[in-house]
Amino acid sequence: MEPGWHTLGRTEGFPLGEAVRAMAGQVPVLVVRETDGVFHVLTDRCSRSSRSLSQGEIADGCVTCRWHGSVFRLSDGWNVGGAATAPDRASPPGPTATATPRRDCPTPAEHPACGE
Repeated sequence: MEPGWHTLGRTEGFPLGEAVRAMAGQVPVLVVRETDGVFHVLTDRCSRSSRSLSQGEIADGCVTCRWHGSVFRLSDGWNVGGAATAPDRASPPGPTATATPRRDCPTPAEHPACGE
């Protein structure tokens, strides 16, 4: 995947506090929108089983894999519990794992991925 910003969808397509699967190019990602307008994005893959994290439970700033109970922190992908022994390696560490959407949409010439 190319480094940088990727359009994952419109804000209203991500219900507050719910796990949503989206695609960043060819990479499936887990997106969670918080009430303060912050979005957390992790690779949609448990490092223990390679299964989808978007089907897991979101609670206390973490996602829990529904198959083996591995727990990953949404802010940085770090494994904080369960059967997995490694973080979500495809997620960048620290604040780059969190993105805040733009409130206004520029013209397509300024932001062609938006298309509006």
